[in-house]
Amino acid sequence: MSSDLPELVSIEYPGIVQNLDNMMDTIGGTDKLRKTFEDPASRLEVFPRPNDIHSHPLMGDRVSSNNLLVKCIRRKVTTDEGEVKYVYEAQVMGLISVSYKFESLADFQYLPMERVQDEGSNAGYRSIYNDILPEKPLNSMQIFNKDAPLFLLPTIFSRFDSPIDYYYRDPPVRSDKSNSNIVDPNVIGGSRKPRSILPMCVNWSDEIPTEPHASIFETIKSSLNQQSIMDELKKCFQQKPIWSKNALLHKLKCCSADLKQLLPCVAYYYPNGPFRCQWVRYGFDPKKNKSCKIYQTLDFRVKSAFVKGECSNKITAKRSVFELNPIRKRESLKKTHDKQGSFIDSSLLSARTTSVKDMEKSNTLDEERAIATFVFTPGVLPTYRQVHYQLCDIKVDAVQKLIHSNDDNEPEECHDKDGWCGEGVIDQIRYILSVLTDDMLKKSEQSQESTFYDDADSSEHELSNDEYLSYLTDEIS
Repeated sequence: MSSDLPELVSIEYPGIVQNLDNMMDTIGGTDKLRKTFEDPASRLEVFPRPNDIHSHPLMGDRVSSNNLLVKCIRRKVTTDEGEVKYVYEAQVMGLISVSYKFESLADFQYLPMERVQDEGSNAGYRSIYNDILPEKPLNSMQIFNKDAPLFLLPTIFSRFDSPIDYYYRDPPVRSDKSNSNIVDPNVIGGSRKPRSILPMCVNWSDEIPTEPHASIFETIKSSLNQQSIMDELKKCFQQKPIWSKNALLHKLKCCSADLKQLLPCVAYYYPNGPFRCQWVRYGFDPKKNKSCKIYQTLDFRVKSAFVKGECSNKITAKRSVFELNPIRKRESLKKTHDKQGSFIDSSLLSARTTSVKDMEKSNTLDEERAIATFVFTPGVLPTYRQVHYQLCDIKVDAVQKLIHSNDDNEPEECHDKDGWCGEGVIDQIRYILSVLTDDMLKKSEQSQESTFYDDADSSEHELSNDEYLSYLTDEIS
């Protein structure tokens, strides 16, 4: 067999093809097919009604194959004796390395139709597609004056298209303080206990625990063999009474699952208040220690205006939309996690860095990404669209001056919003970080249209902390 056979892609089309052009319209044309093929995680979409926006696609999965496309030819041959015979000839046309198979269930289809009856009392249906979406809406004002037909689509269609075995079970028992035997099948998520009732969760208005609850040790017996991590964890809380989970993960270099089990043994958790999402050492009360101001939480969220733009891949969400809609993508979870992380803006890098490409090839970039999960540094975008920072981990001079502006003059009581800071300081800090992040996103968009700066040029575009402070002062004023 010749080794120069063309490499082909096979589509096991879920229908009878009578017109090739109509079949390509259901796929979206050659451009859509090419984009789907270039992304191994994408599934091939076939729309039964390509001109209907309400049509839901049939999904084809990409599979690897080692098949051959064979062309069979039957020739009619007449012998010298006048006898008619058929001669068959096989010719290999190419090698099929990728195939798209439609083996999953089809999604629901909602047709824009209404039931009508004629004079003979025979029921039928009439399409209302043009009434919902008129072809020429501006041709006549009568279109805006007449009533629109009632056509309500579901908010969400099927999330999964693979058949599963459904086992009938009794409805979950909802736990309640007044009556623990209440059964309410209409409560969503009633089988899971809310985190606020767990022993290590302490509301801002509650008394702090001095030691872990006995039930915590019963639930983590399988993780107590991680004694080395436990010892290091205790040392961390002796050095600093309040930690974020991401900071501990970076310092201990341990698995998130192990830390999740061991943390309740040495610290309690604040689900609300100025120390929200922080772990505090047992017996330590940040409401009575004004020095804990630097450990307060700043809930920072990136504005959606830039998230929806072309640079949305620079800062990703912690939970991807593909995880909530697995029909569209396969193996999307790994793909999403691969692109998560901070983007280092070339115009804000130090002079020792040559280019972004060199940084990605080194371990320095991985370290920057890990630090960006809990530390805000000018020039490094936040890892996610929502990050909880401790005030001491915001490396901006303007922010630190705001934090320490009321040193030795803190309020008498720790406020549930601003904590030990002055009134409105948390909102000012959030605004400063928004200005810095927006500026970095703008610069990253501009860098996509031009080449990256060289070492000699990068120092000219680097902004010092003093320049940032002057810039932010002008913005705030």
